Amino acid sequence: MRPMGEYFYLINLDKGEYVSSYGLSQATGGDESSTGDLSPGMKFFEWSWNMPWIWNFLLHQSDDGGAGGDWDPEDAPDLGRWAGDRVTMVGDYDSSKLYDHAGAHFAEISEKIGPQLVKFKKRLA
Repeated sequence: MRPMGEYFYLINLDKGEYVSSYGLSQATGGDESSTGDLSPGMKFFEWSWNMPWIWNFLLHQSDDGGAGGDWDPEDAPDLGRWAGDRVTMVGDYDSSKLYDHAGAHFAEISEKIGPQLVKFKKRLA
């Protein structure tokens, strides 16, 4: 039987960065009214259901920084930040212990990209 409550990070192995749900919720001081509930939740299906578009933001790759006119690059200097890199989503129960390693040794970028994600999410609405 598997224990309940496995939490996940989005991890960039090449840049040594990660994104956490808690960090995203703190991006605007934890104020859900201003973020539109930016925190996806920490479990696999919560990330998948509440915020699948985060991958579009992180992995976007285009010679036109504005995504062909869909986006103003000044609104999101980190759009496509992880394009072309080795990225993964790993849980704290994974035998690789990458979750723990990332939390201890990688840079968390959640609060850095959080305000940009808020703008990105509003454009999706």
